[in-house]
Amino acid sequence: VRGLMDSAELSLSQSSNITTSNSSPTPTSQNVTFGTFPAGEVKPGIAQLKLSLRCSNLHRPIEAENQQALRKVSVICYADPLRYGCWLEFSRTEEQELSGQESVTFKNLTVIDYYFHRPQELKLIVFATGSCEEKGITIEKAPRFGELTFTLGEVISSASMELTRKLRHAMFPGVELGSVSITAQEIRQEGVVATLYFNPQKDRRASLDFSKIKGQKKAGGTVQVTSKPRPSISEALGNRTTSFIDYLASGLSINLITAFDFTLTNHNYTDPKSHHYLSPYEPNVYARVFSAFANVILDYSSNKQILMYGFGAKPNPSAEFSHCFPLGNDKGEAEGLPAALEAYKEAVKAAEFFSFTNYAEVIRKANKISAKGKQNYYILLILTDGVVGNDFLKETIDEIVESSSCPVSIIIIGIGDQNFDNMSLILDGGDGPLINSSAKPAERDNVQFALFSQYRHHHASKLAEDMLENIPFQMMQYFHNSGSTPSTTLSSTSTTSSSGGTSPK
Repeated sequence: VRGLMDSAELSLSQSSNITTSNSSPTPTSQNVTFGTFPAGEVKPGIAQLKLSLRCSNLHRPIEAENQQALRKVSVICYADPLRYGCWLEFSRTEEQELSGQESVTFKNLTVIDYYFHRPQELKLIVFATGSCEEKGITIEKAPRFGELTFTLGEVISSASMELTRKLRHAMFPGVELGSVSITAQEIRQEGVVATLYFNPQKDRRASLDFSKIKGQKKAGGTVQVTSKPRPSISEALGNRTTSFIDYLASGLSINLITAFDFTLTNHNYTDPKSHHYLSPYEPNVYARVFSAFANVILDYSSNKQILMYGFGAKPNPSAEFSHCFPLGNDKGEAEGLPAALEAYKEAVKAAEFFSFTNYAEVIRKANKISAKGKQNYYILLILTDGVVGNDFLKETIDEIVESSSCPVSIIIIGIGDQNFDNMSLILDGGDGPLINSSAKPAERDNVQFALFSQYRHHHASKLAEDMLENIPFQMMQYFHNSGSTPSTTLSSTSTTSSSGGTSPK
């Protein structure tokens, strides 16, 4: 829904009831206009989380005279070197006495903003602080039990939103030093409940009804309303209080399917001008963009597998030409990013680049894979240096419209200097929903297109962030249309998929 909230001008009366601007306020009301909310303000992939810790079975080989230091524990949390360039202290716990089981719980480590579309990495260092006061040293200089790193995505997608990791210490490789369990709890917005009314087949703009606003009246007649975090789109869709994070915590797995363009216009991988050029010094543009997306999505995949396909080539000189062939093994499955990158490199070396651009078959493949079970949602990433030919345009649009009713989002990245103007208008819907050859409109807008050239001077992670930011909204639209709830998602996790599916969390 593109016009979400961009036409909802709100006013607040003395009775703290919100109405749309075209409603009739009571005659005695003194209204304060909040203005127009820009499109995209409501984003279900953004939330506030409260993190807590439990350290268990802490142990550190140390001299007997320093055992006193081990009786107290404190933890420092460091944040995201990808964003800041180095580990920066984000939060620290209070100091606590170790129990008889060498375990301790810190109920409130920190409150942190969570973003689905960013790889948010954190590091915890567990310090033995029992002798800090006696020796007059700071916590940072105290002996360490060990440390660990994790991402917020890993915590959110773990069962009950609890992730357990073993501590590691460079001085004691292979030694059991204990473990840390990180638990996340979503902080829900209490002040605002939004209801979204729209017909996805007809409406390109949505009308919003806000209610249950809790404000605090101040001197001078001004009113302050709690608006951070903003109401989630999951509340807006069907007036539900279910959040995007509820689906992740219930066992939903988000899986990545990637399709690489192996058409002739890419040129041979030995040519330095080729987008597939395999340099010994740095990854090519296909590998960089693919890695940026995989670094985020793999946190939410229960089996950490990526499905890999190529199109527009012969997989090897003796094979038949294909618009959809697997990379790596016969199923196109690669476990983890390193294996996926290796499968891509081997496929580039073996393939015979050929013919024209056609996405229809890889989209059809993704649609079939997505029918495996409700516990999966799929992101199809198409990396291409060419536009869809007119001969394949009808077939491609038909498959995209079909995908709008499947648990699939499609992201197309244009690589190279070709003119992609037609792509953004046709595949991204333009000013109206896509219509297939049978005059059926798309149930939702689940396709995005972007040019890599517009991010040429940025890290590829910036492109991935911008494209993935809309995925939670698209997912919630699909769940709303299909009538799925976190409970039904959870009940389906007992089944597994043979191709890109998941196992129980």
